[in-house]
Amino acid sequence: MQASQICLLASQIAKGGTGMVNIAGQWLNLVLEDLKLNRDLKVNRVTQVGVVQPGTYGPFTLEADYLRTYDMWYPLPTSGGGTASSMTQFLVPVTMEQFDAEFKSPSISNYPYEFATDLSTQAQADAAIIVGGPSAGLFYIYPQTSGQIALTHRYMKNQPDITSPAQSTVTPWFSYTEYLITATAAGMMGQGVFIGMGANLGPGSRAGDFSIINTHANLEHDSSLGMFSHMAPGSVTGGHVKIGNHTLIGLGAIIKDRITVGENCVIGAGSVVIDDVPDNSMGWGNPFKVKKENE
Repeated sequence: MQASQICLLASQIAKGGTGMVNIAGQWLNLVLEDLKLNRDLKVNRVTQVGVVQPGTYGPFTLEADYLRTYDMWYPLPTSGGGTASSMTQFLVPVTMEQFDAEFKSPSISNYPYEFATDLSTQAQADAAIIVGGPSAGLFYIYPQTSGQIALTHRYMKNQPDITSPAQSTVTPWFSYTEYLITATAAGMMGQGVFIGMGANLGPGSRAGDFSIINTHANLEHDSSLGMFSHMAPGSVTGGHVKIGNHTLIGLGAIIKDRITVGENCVIGAGSVVIDDVPDNSMGWGNPFKVKKENE
């Protein structure tokens, strides 16, 4: 789905119309940035394999779209010197300050166990000279290898923002369209709203400030979730449901159509709610029954 279509649908969900598509575009870029910076998504991961010759620890160049390293590893050589080993050595990240402070001498050549990245402006300029084009910087390994190794470097890509997303025909790099629509709409609704992967925010529904619709939870059409309230993973509502502020809907709980759950309530995991729940209630069961007052 194109970015402009996502913005249109998010605007309709969050504001009930199409007049906020430009704001939706700003939020769409923020949602994509959050995915890029804070999630190690396979779709945004690149794998490179290079041969490192004996006696060297770098520098090695980073691709222009490099954001951060996911992992770096190589198969340990066999006793005969081959590389077809079932054992793998993963390298641990260190800072450039730590790398610079380490003693470097051919006498300590061994199996590398650390790496450091240099993303400074100077490193980018130096790398650009090496590759003859843009580069994100350089990386080094420590200690220098005593033999040839096949180094695998997996990194996360630095995806650019979509230009004018509300009018753009570009398809976002993250293909889970339903999440992009609901997360964009959630950002437009209120401060600190979180919608998990696979969760659904139905048409005409609203989520209050700092509320959570967790993984695979479903707030159905024309419903509302109060401020600081939390729908746990797998919880589901029918349509026209009202959930008050500071309320927890437990794991896998079901709330039937047109039910009102009051403020400061706790609905236990697996409950099925078929009647309205008064404020300050705690309970569980199928059907749900209030067990005590939630103080």
